[in-house]
Amino acid sequence: MYKFLFSAVLSLCCSPLAYAQTSTSTFPVPTEAETLEQRKPHIGVRLGVADSDSNYRSAAEVGIEAGFQPYIPYGLGIEVTNFTADNSTDGVGDLNRTKLLIRGTYNFGGTNEIVRRSYVGVGVGPVFDTVPGDSDMRMGTDLVAGIDFPLNSTGLVTHKMFSLGATANYLFVSNSGADTFGVNGLVKYWF
Repeated sequence: MYKFLFSAVLSLCCSPLAYAQTSTSTFPVPTEAETLEQRKPHIGVRLGVADSDSNYRSAAEVGIEAGFQPYIPYGLGIEVTNFTADNSTDGVGDLNRTKLLIRGTYNFGGTNEIVRRSYVGVGVGPVFDTVPGDSDMRMGTDLVAGIDFPLNSTGLVTHKMFSLGATANYLFVSNSGADTFGVNGLVKYWF
């Protein structure tokens, strides 16, 4: 179910026809980022929910991220998130998962507010799983789709350096680890 939902959201964000955009406005021409504004350095705090595809219940997920855009429209960043999920069956302890991912993103453009503030990406890195009596490190691959809205455009804040956004991601874990679907809200500070 989660894989289908994530695929539908990802295809909707990637389809220029869904928003009646031309490919030249939705997909920016790759250009080297020369100014600080074009590089878009940022740090952010995330809070949301993670749900694994095994016997664990949904859990609150917290994290931090940082990134920048070295080459328009491609972003590069790092994220660290953590959650602890209760086991829904007896005999197995709770799962504590920390992921440390390097992430590459593609930032859309155009005139449509929703599309031009959206991005898709892939993250790769170690995933540290701990259950009582056992700790494992596995490799994870994370598919992500997200959106950021500057708070000054809403009239809530007059300073353009903060944004409010959301991200949905699906983490594939190696060695029979529990895959995870997550939805997070984000507050970012842009330098």
